[in-house]
Amino acid sequence: MQISKYWKSVLATLGATVVAAEAIVDDSVVTDNEWVNLGIAALTAVGVYLVPNKNDGRTPGYRGDHGAPY
Repeated sequence: MQISKYWKSVLATLGATVVAAEAIVDDSVVTDNEWVNLGIAALTAVGVYLVPNKNDGRTPGYRGDHGAPY
């Protein structure tokens, strides 16, 4: 299994988890505004998971600093 294929989703899920933890740890009460933030974070994580990477993660025409073709 290549974890590199999933890094984008892992980081988006981690971000959503941080938002959820901040909402809960802050005062142990989740307000309406925090529910909205949780929903946005969750939808962002799902969106990142559903949208595939383009061009194998490479920028078209970019050859790097060393000039070698990829």
